[in-house]
Amino acid sequence: MLRIYLTLFIFLTGCSILGPQKNSQELEGQMQSLRKEINADVKKLIRSELLPELKGLNYVPKDLRKNQIKAKKSAVQKIVLGRIEWVTIGSKNMRLKARVDSGAQTSSLHAENIIEKTIDGKRYVQFESFDSKKNKFIFLEEVIKRSTVRNSDGMTSKRYVIKVKLTLGTKEHEISVNLNNREDLKYNFLIGRNLLMGNYIVDVSQSRLLGRK
Repeated sequence: MLRIYLTLFIFLTGCSILGPQKNSQELEGQMQSLRKEINADVKKLIRSELLPELKGLNYVPKDLRKNQIKAKKSAVQKIVLGRIEWVTIGSKNMRLKARVDSGAQTSSLHAENIIEKTIDGKRYVQFESFDSKKNKFIFLEEVIKRSTVRNSDGMTSKRYVIKVKLTLGTKEHEISVNLNNREDLKYNFLIGRNLLMGNYIVDVSQSRLLGRK
């Protein structure tokens, strides 16, 4: 269609030069009308074909592209994580590998030998955890609440929830984590949505994008 318009444009331009003077105003009107149609079609072509291809959205149905473009703009401002990243628990400087799980609402820390204590009328828990080199750390943290958590097998359990300061890459966060015995699991820390949301996106094909150690 665009090629046809351009051909007509050239033809009419020639006519305006070679044709009688009395038809010049009529031809000019036709030219202006044709220019408007060409401009409209070029803009439509750019929006519907060229921009989606440049943005990698040519495979997305047209009615969904607006949402995809909005999501891509938001994603540009976020840090990309791989499926596994290193975290440091601030209060103990405990360094350990963490699995990223966007399906988990709350982040989780491995805990053994949990003992509940009351100090100055407040509830605390003492527990043991281990870094990636199997070094043992003993924590004493105030309990925020106890929550019911459903695991991937559909089983529910009550877990203590505490606040921890941690570093992921170069960014520091203070988040809630639940305590769970993860000795049968490969990683002692699980990064959940309460850390991911608003800050990060995940590329599961990658690993340790924020550092190898």
